Amino acid sequence: INDHINQLEAQVTTLLELLESLSEENAILLKREQQLIEERRHLLEKNNRVRHQVEAMLERLRKMEHS
Repeated sequence: INDHINQLEAQVTTLLELLESLSEENAILLKREQQLIEERRHLLEKNNRVRHQVEAMLERLRKMEHS
């Protein structure tokens, strides 16, 4: 019975260590996810600005062609 209890204690210890490790990894991944979401938002805004600038340039070129 003592061997069985010792084995269970070892398994519980291993599971607790794994839980701690996975919790830390999860926190790191959640932080990285937020960083990537923010980076994506920034890139979408930048893309939008550049698209509007290109559209404005094309419109000016069209007007120059017709004048």
